[in-house]
Amino acid sequence: MANKLPRRLSLVALGIIALAAGLVLSGQPARDRIIESALINVDDGHVLLEVRLTFPFRYLSHFPQETGSELRIRIVPVRVPSSDVGAVFKNEGLVPPDADVAAVDQVLYEGDAPDGPSLTIRFTRPVRYQVIPGGDYRSMNIIIQELL
Repeated sequence: MANKLPRRLSLVALGIIALAAGLVLSGQPARDRIIESALINVDDGHVLLEVRLTFPFRYLSHFPQETGSELRIRIVPVRVPSSDVGAVFKNEGLVPPDADVAAVDQVLYEGDAPDGPSLTIRFTRPVRYQVIPGGDYRSMNIIIQELL
């Protein structure tokens, strides 16, 4: 019996190590998404679309400047881990919850655009907007207003 106790303790220790290793490995996110979230907030009649990406980026420009039914925002990825570089060239789209409140049809990330990665917001009708890059280098805020 004295010989079995160290063996049992070894098996228990080995099981704990295997479980811990599995938790650590499963805790590392795989980059299967580029757009982390796209949320619409309404406050005092102001509509804000906040788009968060899973990697940091720098805002370059947007077009058209103030109004349109499609807004294209040019961005440049920064500090992307080498394991995630391939994800930067992917394309992805989603429709945010309550999209109809802001006339949003779709939010697209286009990593393979000819002039570099872009974030495109398609609207169901022409709207007025203001683009504000987030200070965290992962978000883009778009204030959306109806055209009068």
